[in-house]
Amino acid sequence: MGSTSEKDLQFLAQLLQEYLRAEIPSGEFFLVRCAFEKKQTMVLVEHPSGVKVDAKAIFTVIEEALESELNLSQQYLELFIRVVGAKLPYAKCSLKFEMKEPATLSRQNSGEDNEEAISSSSSTAALSFPSIAPSSSESIEEPEPVLRDTSENEIEVEILTSSPSSKTKLPHRGTLICGIMGIVGIFGTAGYLFSSPCVVSKCSQIHTAEMLTQKSPLLVRGAASDSDLVVRHKKLNLAINSLKKIPGISPQYNQANELIINLSQKSEQIEQVLQAFQTARQATEANWGKISNLSELQNRQQLWRNAIAPLETINLKSELYNVVQPKLAVYRKNLKVVNELLFSEERWLKKIRDASSVAKVASVRQTQASSLKDLQKAQSTWQIVVNALKPIPKTSVAYFQAQQKLAKYQPKLVVARQRTNKELAAAKSYEQILSATNQAESYERSHQLELAVVQWKQALNTAQNIASNTSYSQKTQSLVEPLTAALTKAQRRLKIYTEQEKTLNDLERTCSGEVIVCEYTFNNKQIVVRVTSEYEQALEQRLIDASLQGDSEPIASVNGHLQMLQQALEAISINAKSSLLVYDAQGNVIQESKIH
Repeated sequence: MGSTSEKDLQFLAQLLQEYLRAEIPSGEFFLVRCAFEKKQTMVLVEHPSGVKVDAKAIFTVIEEALESELNLSQQYLELFIRVVGAKLPYAKCSLKFEMKEPATLSRQNSGEDNEEAISSSSSTAALSFPSIAPSSSESIEEPEPVLRDTSENEIEVEILTSSPSSKTKLPHRGTLICGIMGIVGIFGTAGYLFSSPCVVSKCSQIHTAEMLTQKSPLLVRGAASDSDLVVRHKKLNLAINSLKKIPGISPQYNQANELIINLSQKSEQIEQVLQAFQTARQATEANWGKISNLSELQNRQQLWRNAIAPLETINLKSELYNVVQPKLAVYRKNLKVVNELLFSEERWLKKIRDASSVAKVASVRQTQASSLKDLQKAQSTWQIVVNALKPIPKTSVAYFQAQQKLAKYQPKLVVARQRTNKELAAAKSYEQILSATNQAESYERSHQLELAVVQWKQALNTAQNIASNTSYSQKTQSLVEPLTAALTKAQRRLKIYTEQEKTLNDLERTCSGEVIVCEYTFNNKQIVVRVTSEYEQALEQRLIDASLQGDSEPIASVNGHLQMLQQALEAISINAKSSLLVYDAQGNVIQESKIH
């Protein structure tokens, strides 16, 4: 045929149907359909069950119609006859038209009307088959043709039925090969196409798909669980696969494609939702596990994001909207929890990173510290490091790392604190030394030698006890020698002063009384005593009174008192290691002693 468009096929079917109605007695019951597949034109003739059919006559009419009405050259045609409602045809005829060579039909009866053999010049095969069409009250025999080559120009065909087999040999001379075959015989491509869905039979696939399209929103909205949604998804896929089996020659092919596109969109959207649900289940399972590192938490976050992202694309008009919204709210809440936890963990990890950086600064400061101020800076820096790591909770993934850092940094803080305390103590001691020194000098100036000695001792002891590993050790060591000298001097002065005080006290006791016995001066080298005139007058008066009374005892008493005075002054002179010079009231030397 020159053209294989749908209009050409429809025209050919109408033409052949008109011929059958005109030439075949029961032609008005026949329905003719045409199709083109794999460079072959296929013609299907259908009739109701119970109609008397002469397959040979039908094939002959079709052959004559094709030769007379159409300009055919190098064309292959497959003719089929089928009962309406049956899946497979029961008769087949193959035609090949050679250019300028009319097709011929050769028939040879084997004694029964239900058997026919046709040979073709373009084929080396001959078929033998029953030609009786099944009626409503008869069952169709299922013969199996068995072909065996017998010679170069002949092929023997054996039809296996319940009756004795018959074999027919035909010469190789015709161009038309026709045969009536069993239901389970070999038909080739054309038989398959006409038995395919929606070619000449009712298209239940289209009906099912349309019903599923109409009911899909209700089915999806009524899904009570993920498993229900999975069932809906499978139904859609089954419908899609059924529609894909509809061949291109079907009148419903375009409608099937439209339904495939529609159902595929629904199926993809459901699959997208199911995948999101599956991802959410994975995230939920991950939530039960204990976090050992930040990447696991980040993985949870990504799982929830992957579960949420597809669901957020479901708009309000989608039948899936009411299904995904409750889950979407839960997923967002879970993601928020994970985000907060991740933020907290990242904050703790940042504290560890910052603490490590500050620890490097603290280490440098501690190494280079040469003063109290430097050590205080180092200590405060280490304290910042430790304070940053201590609050990290046990539930955090950073806890173990924080504890490792603390085990490393806390001892360094202790060392820094000890050095600072030593330096601080040394600084205070140095200040105490300076203060004690100033106070001792002040006491010396005010002749408070005893207090001065106490301050000098305190200053010296403090200087000797300052730790050697401080910045004040060298300063204080240089003060030890002058402090020792100052203390010695003060002690010496205190001794002299003490002795002088004792001498003066002794002189005071000796010279004092109801009548002042004497007056004295002491200059560390010499004691000078002057007997007072009052004392002398008192003694003279006592002697006069005793003489008048003729009493000699007062005279002995006066002489004894004078002797005791002289002895006392002598003893004081010896103790003071000073010379003694005693004068009477008239200025005469009455006693003198020198210390060698």
